[in-house]
Order: sequence, then C-alpha cells, then structure tokens
Amino acid sequence: MQPFFNLNSIKFNNIQFKGASRPNDARKIDAKDGFETKNLFHFLKKKLRTKKEIEAFILNLPAEKRYMGSLPDNWRKQFPPDKIKDKTSEIGKFFSDFAKSSYTNKTADGSKLKKQALELEKRLTESLNTQCRVSYINSGQYGKVFKIEGLNEELALKIFHNDPLYSRLNPEHGRTKEIANAIYYSNAIKPNQSSRFYMGKLALDDEPDGFMLTSWVKSEGKERNFIDLFDALYLEYKKFTLKDKGQNTIQNRLVDFGAISLSYENFRQQDFAKKLIPLIKKGDEKEILKLKEKYADDKDFIKASQIIMQNINYYLDEMPALLLYIIKDEPETLSLKELKGYRALGADFSPLKKHINPDNKELLEALRIQL
Repeated sequence: MQPFFNLNSIKFNNIQFKGASRPNDARKIDAKDGFETKNLFHFLKKKLRTKKEIEAFILNLPAEKRYMGSLPDNWRKQFPPDKIKDKTSEIGKFFSDFAKSSYTNKTADGSKLKKQALELEKRLTESLNTQCRVSYINSGQYGKVFKIEGLNEELALKIFHNDPLYSRLNPEHGRTKEIANAIYYSNAIKPNQSSRFYMGKLALDDEPDGFMLTSWVKSEGKERNFIDLFDALYLEYKKFTLKDKGQNTIQNRLVDFGAISLSYENFRQQDFAKKLIPLIKKGDEKEILKLKEKYADDKDFIKASQIIMQNINYYLDEMPALLLYIIKDEPETLSLKELKGYRALGADFSPLKKHINPDNKELLEALRIQL
C-alpha cells in the first residue's frame, strides 16, 4: 500500500502539540444578559461567567453568602428537614476551616497535613453521628484533593494552594473560576459526563477558605486520555471546549473544572455548527456549498464556520501533526470524506503539496491539490 504522504519529507524532531493552548478569542461571553439576582448560586448556574464578572458580583457580598450547594444525599438524610439548612452551613464551615488550616503552597506535601485531616474527620464524625474518614489523594497546579468517606458516600474535597499570584496569572483556573465552572457545567450536561458538584465556598485570589465538594469518581484502570490531546480533530457538536480534558477526566467524566469555555457564542451559532459538522463528517460538499451560499452574509454562520475551521487551521500550521492524522484505514483519523468537507467549508490544503505522495490520487483529489 502506498503511503498517503512522503514521510521522508517531514521533519518530526520539532513537532509540538499545542492544541491545549490554542486561541479562544472567539468564545467570549456576553455579560449583559439582563439577569438580576442577589443569589450567587443562581448567578453562576445561569451561564458560564468570566472571572471579572464573578469578582464584580461578590465584591460587596457577605462571606456567608458565598457558601453554595447542598449536602450529599446520604448526609442530608441524617437530619430532619428543619435542621438541614443549619447542618449544611455548619459542615460548610468545617470545610472552610480545614482549607484555612491546610493553606500551604503547591510544593508542600499534602500527606503531611494529617493533623488537619484528623480534625476534619472528628468534626464530621460528630456532626453526622457516624464514622468518617479523610485522606489525602494528590496535589495539582492549583489545589490539593482529599477523599472523604462516610455514610456510603465517597467524596472529593478540593482546597486551594497558597499561590494567589499563580491564579491571577491564570484566570481560567483557581478558587474563583473552578468552583463557578463546576456549578454551571455540572448543571448543563448529562450527569454521567462529570463528577457531581455538591457544595463549595467561592473565594478570591488572596482568600484561604475556598473549597469544593464533589462526588468521587473511581478510576478503573488504564485511561485513554491521551487521545483527548487531539480533541480538536474529533469534531462533534459540543457545547463546551475543555482545554485540559485529557488531564482532567476519569472514565470520561470531568473531575477538574478549570479551563472550560463555551464552544460557540450563542445558540444560533451552535445550530449552524450542528448542521455543518455532520456534513463535514460525510464529506457532503454540495450541501456545505449550498449553506455557504444561502448564509453568505449571516454573521452567526460566518462565526460558526470560523470556529469550526480553527480546529483544522491549527493543524495546518503544524503540518506534520496534521499529516499524522491523514492515514488510510486508521481509526480516529481524518478521513478522505472529512477532508473534502473541510475543503468545501474553506480549508486551504495547498501547504501540504510538497509532502503528498504523487501516486496517491485519492488524497490529491480529496485535498484538490494539483502537482
């Protein structure tokens, strides 16, 4: 079988896969939605908020109003209905106190926070009237994760490092944005696509008491997250772009909520994408060209097309990375049909000209390249 492209013409030593950091300027969110509320949870649940929007909203909000959510199901059942609100507040304070007492930089060994973990265990055990266990699991760029077990509940408690400058430099992550993302995302998608958000306290960059409690997602062995590094090439109709999906999923469920953005600016753009992407998959050039002609002056159609094209244009800038995905009969690669679909939408494949095997007429036709 003749290869689709000339491997000898490609220098692989300098390939860099930068998909996780590609520009996202086209995905800003309009804050002027006419939504007015003094309830922080409702404010965050309504839409995916920017960090600046969140900071402005909570500027004059009392600290107790930044506690959000509810106790896990089995915990809530421990109390009569008229006590649930007070117990939720009490246990939320336990978690905040734990976050403050465990407020260390990211290089600190979380396994050495045993004294703090034992104190939290004791307080939870007394409040829930059942034995609870708190154990350190791991540490990431922005926080530490502890596992909580009790009343047949397995939970993940995330607290945040004492590195406020790091969060300021990376506003898509950290104690403000991750908790906000978790509330919106876990309410906007199917339950089996992420860990479940239970409760948390939103904090600003220099505040030590922020925390987030979510359901525990158990790893069942080898994950296939490496495939998600090329998520941009698997064009399906998706509401969200998850930049760190490959690192932040267990069994295909999102467990870390940093770096989440909307894929399209509004529902109309999503509708256009929903029409275009299946046509690209099928390589239906005729229908794609019809839509382009019909909506030639439509701003939402143009924007949706541009967002879709970002995926292929990025890899055209990194030609060896793209060529690795143009391999005949391999799963999860770009098919000849998809190449035709992208071409109809406007992709320019001429930069690949010198790399294509001249005997491969199928690929030349799909890319519409003349040697």
